[in-house]
Amino acid sequence: MQKESGNKKIISTMEASLIIRETVARAGGKITITPVGSLYVAESLDRKNALFGGEPCGEYLFRNGLRVPDGPLTAAKLVEIFVKKGKLSMLAAKFKNYPMAREKFRSERKYETVESVKKEIKTKGKINDEDGIRVDEEDGWFLIRASGTEPFVRLTMEYKTREKLEQRKEELAEIIKKKISK
Repeated sequence: MQKESGNKKIISTMEASLIIRETVARAGGKITITPVGSLYVAESLDRKNALFGGEPCGEYLFRNGLRVPDGPLTAAKLVEIFVKKGKLSMLAAKFKNYPMAREKFRSERKYETVESVKKEIKTKGKINDEDGIRVDEEDGWFLIRASGTEPFVRLTMEYKTREKLEQRKEELAEIIKKKISK
């Protein structure tokens, strides 16, 4: 985060990893979550006057850059980080990675399937249903959403332990498959 300006506002999407949220919080920043898609990130970057916005797929937008994913500026920023702080692999090693899973389920009625799945979700977690359904639980999160480009329902999830990840993946995949088959 940019220390010089004091701007610690970051934009990411519903697919944002726990590590993104934890890192922003540790740095005293504020994260805004948008639906998946760089268009939503760009709009929120302007609305919130944020320093940076990005998607896990590697599309990054900067406060003073273009309002589309900017590969050349991203490359320049990575070089800047390397020059100031050293090898990126060494910096990345300082961050804890949690187990993640991504699954997709073919559905010609993907939006209807997601709406039907939402009704079956049982959780005590925090729910965000702006783009499918993302549930943040105490030890991880999952997102079930209709693909924007293919006839699939996507399940993305991350938990602090492999055991919990596998347990939730099995439960959620069963619900999705049941709704698709109806």
